[in-house]
Amino acid sequence: MKSLIPLFLLLPLSISTVSAHDGELQKLFDFPHAHEAIQGHLHATWNSRYVTEGRDVLHGESLAEGSFELGYEHWVGGVWYGQSDNTNYEEWQASLGLTNNWKNIEFYGAYKFVRVETASADDHELGLGFTWTQLPLNLEFSADLTYSYEAEAYFAEIALSREVLLSDRLSILYSVPFGINQGYVSDGHDGANHLAARVGVKYSIFQNLSFTAHATQNFALRRDDSLKGDASLKNFFYVGGG
Repeated sequence: MKSLIPLFLLLPLSISTVSAHDGELQKLFDFPHAHEAIQGHLHATWNSRYVTEGRDVLHGESLAEGSFELGYEHWVGGVWYGQSDNTNYEEWQASLGLTNNWKNIEFYGAYKFVRVETASADDHELGLGFTWTQLPLNLEFSADLTYSYEAEAYFAEIALSREVLLSDRLSILYSVPFGINQGYVSDGHDGANHLAARVGVKYSIFQNLSFTAHATQNFALRRDDSLKGDASLKNFFYVGGG
């Protein structure tokens, strides 16, 4: 399953320095921080692969995604839907969480319900994480931990990123995430899981409309060929946009 509300790193299509969750650069929910006003985000994206926990889940097939998120004061919530017609895959997720700030550190805690329709399977997850901004060289550090009730285990992800503003409308985000599996992928190996390198761009077309795209190289770490859960843990390249 995807990391819960991954930080600005963990969703292949959505690029933002706001944490909620691309732990793996696969930022599932880009939760808005609305404070005293209700704000919403709507995403429509496509990825050449469906990647989560460093694994090519659909074995090279693409995934179309859509999500809607709302934020009010410290509350954030969202619904995500993903579908791949080539493999008859369908999944949706609903999440609710709380965020807070302390100086240049942002924290979050959240609950997520995951349903894979094509497998008639679901899971309940809890996530905790933080993003530390304004580090030397304009770096940002993020850490996420997702606990699965089904697996009774967790997956952790840390990442370094740096955003470069080229103009008022155009920015580039460089990210390097590192994942650790501790029983979350129950039939995969524990310990160091994957490392990735990503370059993303975000272009503001209008005030409330942006185009994002990324190119990511995934590197498998300590893959065990004897384990079924490591079969999709490989070195591969993928792109996305939305």
